[in-house]
Amino acid sequence: MGGEQMEGWKADQLNQLIEKTTHTNNPIADTDEVLWTELEQVFKDSFTNTNVKNDAFMMLQHLTQKDSLDLYISEFKQLTNIMGVNRDDHRILELFKKGLKNGLLISIIRLPTFDPNTPWNFAQWEEAAQKQHNKWKVQQQYKKGNEIKC
Repeated sequence: MGGEQMEGWKADQLNQLIEKTTHTNNPIADTDEVLWTELEQVFKDSFTNTNVKNDAFMMLQHLTQKDSLDLYISEFKQLTNIMGVNRDDHRILELFKKGLKNGLLISIIRLPTFDPNTPWNFAQWEEAAQKQHNKWKVQQQYKKGNEIKC
């Protein structure tokens, strides 16, 4: 909400406060705590995203790793925190794996410690992704044609 909508909301709230404090039948004192409690609730109702968990879930479903694995993991954690879910949940882990770059996911699956019959938790997936990504970055330094910087 912004601009004209915000001005309209403010004017409406001010008119309601004036009405509550000046009407002839049982006016409320302008120092009464109930006025401010009600205003606070109306403010929260007007300016809070009540669909924040669903929005986070929709974003999580479309989240993919770009160049930075650290950024992907950070965004993944932020969204799951907003959702209030357990990252070790199978469905959440599947979303994490789905969002990884395919080459990174394959390199994790090829690890000798990976066993498809023994489920990993989020911390294990995170650690394996970071290690494999770091290995790939070192490999890139030594590819033919790359200059070694000292």
